[in-house]
Amino acid sequence: MPFEKEGNVVHRSDAIQAFIGRLSKLETINGRRKGLIEFQPRSGDIVIATPAKCGTTLVIQICHSLRSRGDMDFDEINALVPCLEMAYDSGVEIDTDQNPWAPRLFKTHSWYHYCPGTGREGVKHIFVMRDPVKAVISFYHFLGGWFFDKEEIDIDMFVQEFVLQRGAPETWMQNASVWDTIASWYPHRMDENVLYLTYENVVRHKRVCVEKIAWFMGIDCDKELADIAIEQSSKEWMMAHASKYDEHQLKNARNVACGLAENAGLCEKSTGKIRSDDMSASEDKLSEETLSMLQAKWMDVVYPVTGCKTYADLCRQLDDELYKTWW
Repeated sequence: MPFEKEGNVVHRSDAIQAFIGRLSKLETINGRRKGLIEFQPRSGDIVIATPAKCGTTLVIQICHSLRSRGDMDFDEINALVPCLEMAYDSGVEIDTDQNPWAPRLFKTHSWYHYCPGTGREGVKHIFVMRDPVKAVISFYHFLGGWFFDKEEIDIDMFVQEFVLQRGAPETWMQNASVWDTIASWYPHRMDENVLYLTYENVVRHKRVCVEKIAWFMGIDCDKELADIAIEQSSKEWMMAHASKYDEHQLKNARNVACGLAENAGLCEKSTGKIRSDDMSASEDKLSEETLSMLQAKWMDVVYPVTGCKTYADLCRQLDDELYKTWW
C-alpha cells in the first residue's frame, strides 16, 4: 500500500483519515514493486508520465489512436495501456507485447526519479503537466463519490489536509505531489527522448500536438490519421464512450479490498475520469486561504527549480523554449 506523508498539517479530520486509510489499500506493495521496480521498459517503449488528473487519459487515447489507426475494440483503456503502479493489482499483465499495436505504451504518475525507463537508451517518455489548481479540483471529483462522500469532505478540506501534504517521495511507495512531479521532470524538458507537453496546449492546439506526438512515436501521420486521433480524443467522443475510461477494471478488482462497496465509483455519485472543463460550479470554488496555500506550495517547490513564480509564467517560458516553432 502506498502511504501518505504527514506533511505539516496540524490536524487531519476523522473523515480525511478514514479516506486515506481506504485509499492506502488501492495498491499493494507487491503491485507497485512489479510496476516501478521489476518492470524494465524495452527500447522503443513509450511511457506516458503525468501528475494525477493532468491529461493522462487524453494523451493515452491520442497515442493509441495513432498506433492503431483508431481501433476502439477494447473494454477499458488501462487494459491496453497498463498503469505501472496499479496494473498488477488490477489483474493486468504489464510486460506483454501489446500485439498487434506498436510501440508499446505505458502510463504512470511517478515523478522522474522513480519513473521506469528514465535514462535507458531507446525508451521514450511523454510528460504532461497541467495547472495544479485545475488538477486538484479534478482530483477531488475523481475520488469523491468513490473513496469519500463529498458531503463529508469538501474541496478545501481535501486540498489542505490531503493534496498539500504530499511532497517529494522518500521511497517508491510514496506518491509525489503535483508540484514535485513538475519540478522533477522540468530539467529534462529538452532531452531528446522526452516530449514535454502541457494539458492546455494539447487541448488548445490539438492538431499540432497530435502531429508532434505521432512524430515522437515514429508514426507517419497523414491528415486522415490525425483527424481520427483528434476526434477520438475529443471531450464529446470520450464522454460518449465513458465506460472505456472509467477505471472499472481497477474498481472491480480493488473496491472490496479498500473497504468500499463493490460498485463504488461506478454509480451516479461518481463523476468518473472524463468531465467538462467548466469549473464554475460552487463545489469547484477554492477558498482564498486554499488558493494562497497552493501558491505557497508552488513557490516552495517549483519556483526554485524553474525560476517561474506562477504556472502561467512557466507556460510562457515553455512557449519560448519549446513550442514557438510548433504553431
